[in-house]
Amino acid sequence: MLDRTWQPGDHIELRLPMSLRVRPAMDDPALVSFLYGPVLLAGALGREAMPESDIVFNQTAFHRLPPIEVPPLQSVSPDALKPVNGRPLTYTAPTADGRQITLIPFYQLHHQRYSLYWRAAQ
Repeated sequence: MLDRTWQPGDHIELRLPMSLRVRPAMDDPALVSFLYGPVLLAGALGREAMPESDIVFNQTAFHRLPPIEVPPLQSVSPDALKPVNGRPLTYTAPTADGRQITLIPFYQLHHQRYSLYWRAAQ
C-alpha cells in the first residue's frame, strides 16, 4: 500500500522481474512444464496426421486422431532452453534425438499438436 500525499509529476514505476523456470508436475516430479513468469510455454509439435481443417461436425472428431510421441528433451533445466532472437517469449530446446522443439506461449499456439509437459532423456 502506498500511503502519501501525491504531488503533480509524481509517478510510480513497478518492475516485476520474470525469468524462465521449471515447474514439476504435482504427481510426477520428473515431468515438468516451463514458464516465463506467469506465462506457460507450450512445445509446438506440428500438424502431422491432422485433418486439413479444424472445422468438424462432431466435437470429439479429434479424439480419433492417432497419438504422437512427445520427444524427451536432452535436459529439463531452464538453461537448456535458448531464446529465439526477435521472437519474444520463444525458445528452442534440444530433444534427446538431436531435433529442436520450439516453445511459445500456450495462448499463442493453435491448430496443431502440442505438449505442456516434458521429460528428460534417461
